[in-house]
Amino acid sequence: MFNGGSLYDIYETKDGRYMSFCALEPHFFSAFCRTIGRPDLAYEQGMAPQNPDEVKKIITAVFKTKTMKEWEEIFRDVDACVEPVYNIAEALDNEQSAGRGLVVEVDLPEGGRVRQPALPIIFSTYRPQYRHSGVPAGAHTKEVLQKLGYTSEQIEEFARTGLLN
Repeated sequence: MFNGGSLYDIYETKDGRYMSFCALEPHFFSAFCRTIGRPDLAYEQGMAPQNPDEVKKIITAVFKTKTMKEWEEIFRDVDACVEPVYNIAEALDNEQSAGRGLVVEVDLPEGGRVRQPALPIIFSTYRPQYRHSGVPAGAHTKEVLQKLGYTSEQIEEFARTGLLN
């Protein structure tokens, strides 16, 4: 792979979480190497590491020395293409997600509201509308059973005997 592409990956941290490392360009890789205290790993402008497998082993070991939160803080203001890998709850609660309007609340069919990811693409003139989230469980049971060949009488019997509960 060109530049640092062979090192592009997610790396496990001390606490079993992950950080993504996506530095393809040499200046990002150099910033990364300086930040982790290994400037010796940086390579010449435009050149791939001569020993990418060995460098990847070193990076893997380095990431395991700190927790994801520690690495997140270390790289917070460093332009090195290193970011935490969040679970869904963390991604939805992230300040970037909120700032970009990537989380919306929609009505549930049975009442109440639920948070869900919004359309991540922001268009200049189109604004998506979020009307509802799904339908109540069993809302289409009769139609599905009819398409499967069951008669109305059979479906009524299923309902009466509790089969559809």
